[in-house]
Amino acid sequence: MNNQPFNNIKTDNDTNNHFISGIKENNSAILKEIYATFSQQVVKLIVHNGGQEQDAKDVFQDVLISIYRQAHNGLKINCQFSTFFMMACKRRWINVLNSKYISKTTKVDDSLSNILSINDDVNQLYIMDEKMNLVNEKLKMLDPSCKEIIEYSWEKDEQGKYLSWNIIAEKLNMSYGYTRKKAAECKKRLIELTQKDHRYFELK
Repeated sequence: MNNQPFNNIKTDNDTNNHFISGIKENNSAILKEIYATFSQQVVKLIVHNGGQEQDAKDVFQDVLISIYRQAHNGLKINCQFSTFFMMACKRRWINVLNSKYISKTTKVDDSLSNILSINDDVNQLYIMDEKMNLVNEKLKMLDPSCKEIIEYSWEKDEQGKYLSWNIIAEKLNMSYGYTRKKAAECKKRLIELTQKDHRYFELK
């Protein structure tokens, strides 16, 4: 009998960290592993629920991008990565169906239409991703100088830390004090634009 040491046994957390870290770091080997493991499952899911193979590829890519974004914001999940990933794909496809106003005659699997209440992790990922999309949409409405200063305030260095205001001021060739003041004004405007959109309250 093989007495494998407990510290060599992989837990769900180990697997989750393996995949999420790989996505965060854009690790090609891990991304290939994810594709090999889940691509056919996602194709089956989408085709079974009114989509095409290209739709499945789009959903797969969208979910990877969402996880990549949220991994940089400290994403943690409480279930197996496999469950999380497939639920995220299901949730994404529901969103696509809704946005396309699919005919009532299109059959949607019961398990697909009921997932909103199944997994809080996936719902949280979806909400955060939609909020980010909304904010980015409103960011484009600001003047170029505001857009630039806000984008710099979101930027991180190689250690994963946000850029200091001294560095941002230097990049923009502005004084420290003016940079802070301008950033506050721009962020206030961005918040106002975002909160005026009805989608903001739907995502709360």
